[in-house]
Amino acid sequence: MDIVINGVYSNGKRGILRVERKVLGIGREYIVNDNQQDKNGLKYVVVKGEEIGLCFRTTLGIFSDWARERIIEI
Repeated sequence: MDIVINGVYSNGKRGILRVERKVLGIGREYIVNDNQQDKNGLKYVVVKGEEIGLCFRTTLGIFSDWARERIIEI
C-alpha cells in the first residue's frame, strides 16, 4: 500500500480498538533517531482512537506495517 501525505490510514480493527492516523509529512526531517536503518521518517496525527489529536513520528516502514487500510474520504 502506498503511504501518501494527507492520507488517512487505519489499523483495520473495529470498535474501540480502531485507530486512524493522518499522515502530515514524509521525509528525512521526520527521522526520530540517526541510527534508524529506515531513513524515511513520517509524522502523523491520530484522528480516531485513544490518542486523538496527538502527533507522533515514526519510520515509513513501521507505519506501513501498522496500516491495514486507507480511508477514502468523500
